[in-house]
Amino acid sequence: MTRKILSIAAAAASVLMSLAACGETDKPSAGGNGGNGGGSAVTDLNVPDKEGATVKGIVINAKTRAAMPDVVVSDGRLCTRTDANGMYWLNTDFSTQRCVFVCVPNGYEIPVDEDFCFGGYKKIDLGKKDEVQQFNFALEPMTVSSLHYEVLYLGDPQIRQEITGSYESYQIVINALAKYKKESDVPVYMVNVGDLTYERPQAHTYFKDQIAMTQIPTFNIPGNHDHIGPLNTGSGLIPSTLVDDPAVHTEDYIAVSGYIRDFGPNNYSANIGSLHYLFLDTIIWNEIDTPHPDADKGVTWDGDARWHYCEGFDDETLEFIKNDLQYVDKTTPLCIVSHGPAARLLTSSGGEQYPNWLRNYDKFQALIAGYKVQNWAGHIHTGYNYSYSAGENGLQAASMESHQIARAAGALYVEGEVTNDGVPRGFIVASVDGADITWKFKRAEPAEKNGNDQMQIYTPDEADPYMNEKGYVYVNVFLHDNKWGKPEWYENGTRIGVMNEYHAEGDPAYEKSWDDWRKNPAASGHDDNRDSRGPTDSDTRHLFRIKPSAGVTSGEVRITDRFGHEWTQTCEW
Repeated sequence: MTRKILSIAAAAASVLMSLAACGETDKPSAGGNGGNGGGSAVTDLNVPDKEGATVKGIVINAKTRAAMPDVVVSDGRLCTRTDANGMYWLNTDFSTQRCVFVCVPNGYEIPVDEDFCFGGYKKIDLGKKDEVQQFNFALEPMTVSSLHYEVLYLGDPQIRQEITGSYESYQIVINALAKYKKESDVPVYMVNVGDLTYERPQAHTYFKDQIAMTQIPTFNIPGNHDHIGPLNTGSGLIPSTLVDDPAVHTEDYIAVSGYIRDFGPNNYSANIGSLHYLFLDTIIWNEIDTPHPDADKGVTWDGDARWHYCEGFDDETLEFIKNDLQYVDKTTPLCIVSHGPAARLLTSSGGEQYPNWLRNYDKFQALIAGYKVQNWAGHIHTGYNYSYSAGENGLQAASMESHQIARAAGALYVEGEVTNDGVPRGFIVASVDGADITWKFKRAEPAEKNGNDQMQIYTPDEADPYMNEKGYVYVNVFLHDNKWGKPEWYENGTRIGVMNEYHAEGDPAYEKSWDDWRKNPAASGHDDNRDSRGPTDSDTRHLFRIKPSAGVTSGEVRITDRFGHEWTQTCEW
């Protein structure tokens, strides 16, 4: 295909970014919305210097060419709003910041680049760090309502070109995304929650080519595998053009350089409709043999010899959140996108872990106090939703939902049709109606026998070869959480009973994928023995079972989700 595809928004909205000091006394507005740019056209785009400012610019309406007041602009640390003339100034530190972006106000198109990835930013020219740099933005007004739209959330694409099936599995998901976009009657956006590739920056071009095929405006954030340090044997070269002076920069600054080179800012925000979105880099890299910042709490560096990192919020990210939210009213719901869950976590070994592993979690909670928060994350490759109780584990947000999104392309290594906990290849569809959000799962491929988009039933003849206890009917309800009902089992139209949660073993389809892999592991392209990595008891928290009545060979599962919708699926064997 032709790689360079230009969207209308990209052509119309050439966005430049700059940051001014945040000591202003502006009062917050819901969603940080800017002016409508309905005044007279701006003919002079030059912005005068201001003492102390290293970055300056102007934001205008791309259609009317009128200045846009009260639009938030940021460098990923500092934030400011444009004045009555659409101008802004920022005292950006060129030794630490590398991009300036516009926090798109409600009612305007999300600017995208030629590959449909977020394009509302400009890179700081490190070769001109002694000069004041000007970045201007032209934002395109939306022609349809921004109150009704859909966001497609994908977990950990993690493509790796030398692994058989890696590109192919991702291509299946891309085709499904493009089809979904084509058939939707509302605006559609995509969010990748990190680990875009598996430590392969040379695969960024392929990744962006695939996004371009969907023609969906896409937000990305970096994961741990998008942080590439010098010790990482698969990394290739660190892009030196983005590292001013490696001797004075942190390992984290260097490690995320490749991501910033190809995707832009690693911390940024946007407004769509009634919601405010924060896209955050919660991976903190360190390769030097020094103690972990929270060593006094017994925390050690995660990872192996290739990469050492911890998760949480470093000082730069905390400062950005603080400065960004000063312009967002407490009544505006927040969607916080992070690689690792910024709330409760279901670990890959099956245990539930509260966020004591997250650096500066208490400071993060203080910043989001009083907001209604949806946290969308990945990292663990399994699906797990959790709704916090008021005040639970230091929660200061008015309410908080944790969405741990399963890997979109299936289980890593085997590149199977399902993830470690049986969630099929696919993505979460979040439907936004004003300030209300509902969500459901969407398979990337047609459902297997006895399954649909929300669940998969395993009959005794399908499950028995892979489960220790025989004769049960199992159902995996992919997005089940503590606000859903329990699945109910029906035989011949008669309710037999509630199906019970079952955590002792993994999903039968996942077990089968490893059985198939073991028959010919070399065909996968892996040069190491992954047999010890799976299957593990991934503790599928959304697997249920019941013993059918004697002689019965068919039945039906019914379950009501947290939004009151009843889902049903029949099965027979």
